[in-house]
Amino acid sequence: YMELNTLLSGRTAQEAKTELDTLLDNCVSWHLNAVFFHVRANSDAYYASEIFAPAPAVASLLEEGFDPLSYVIEGAHQRGLQLHAWVNPYRIGSNLSYRVSGVDYFQKGDKYYYVPTSAGAQKLILDGLRELTLNYAIDGIQYDDYFYPTGLMSSSVESFEEADYAASGRKLSVADWRRAAVDALISGS
Repeated sequence: YMELNTLLSGRTAQEAKTELDTLLDNCVSWHLNAVFFHVRANSDAYYASEIFAPAPAVASLLEEGFDPLSYVIEGAHQRGLQLHAWVNPYRIGSNLSYRVSGVDYFQKGDKYYYVPTSAGAQKLILDGLRELTLNYAIDGIQYDDYFYPTGLMSSSVESFEEADYAASGRKLSVADWRRAAVDALISGS
């Protein structure tokens, strides 16, 4: 695992290319056949997105016209490696300014998340995946943290999901209703 913030922050495009080339060369030397590139750790993007704000580590690179995801895909394929886009679908992070406006969210501790049962949140996540598959020659998509944060799988409805649960007709238990929403997101992708 390589932290992209550390790898790319404060780098020029040429320095970022060197860092990414070294990373890919190491993957080949370790006899790997695929790389999972963390394109969306929170509700920000390590690529040119029309949906999500750029991650701080790559904002200046993108402004200069350098797209780290395009570069790493090309480099991976040249080395015989697959490149999968690694996405955290629900996480907004600790900075609420990365939230896409109008999409339901909630706070747990000092972190913010999109509401997994929200049709708007699911549409946003799926639109983001479509953007990746249409604009980049990725070989796969990997979900991470596609579940509720620890401590939210109680049998009671949380305040942020009361309206959605009531609209569901309450035919499923809260836990089954939540699992069904996560299943719907996964099957929708």
